[in-house]
Amino acid sequence: SYDSLNPAISNYLSIIVLVCGTIGSTVARLLYPRVIKNEAVAMTLFLALALIPALGLLFLGEVNYIVILLLLAIVALLLGATTLFTMTYIAARYSRWGKGATVAGVMNCTASVGVVVANSLSPALADHFSWRIVSIVWIAMLALTLLLSVALVPIWTRFWKKQNQT
Repeated sequence: SYDSLNPAISNYLSIIVLVCGTIGSTVARLLYPRVIKNEAVAMTLFLALALIPALGLLFLGEVNYIVILLLLAIVALLLGATTLFTMTYIAARYSRWGKGATVAGVMNCTASVGVVVANSLSPALADHFSWRIVSIVWIAMLALTLLLSVALVPIWTRFWKKQNQT
């Protein structure tokens, strides 16, 4: 059981998430627009990559907490990259119509609601069920987000091409 872990691990995890999220954004800035030109494609790619270590958390079973922290760090890095696209680059596409701030506000609002729900739901699920259930819910949410992102790619690509032509 991981209940015997030192509570300082949660502090390490908070630091890891912040640092890796920042690194993820930096990596995304290096790849976009030089390597990946389409924001929705980039976001979908990073979401798909994040699903791999997230599934590793579920299927590895009980492993050393260092492995868990490493996998969570990779997930945080990749999700940090997706955040750059949703919060910055996609919203910026609407600036030519004076709607960039509105889109950014809506995106930030939904992200904040997601954080509040996740931070409220996760401990409750862990208390009533187990951390395995929490992992399953997180992976399901990530998979749903990935599916929505995949559905967005052709729509965004048409919008992106039309915008780049004018």
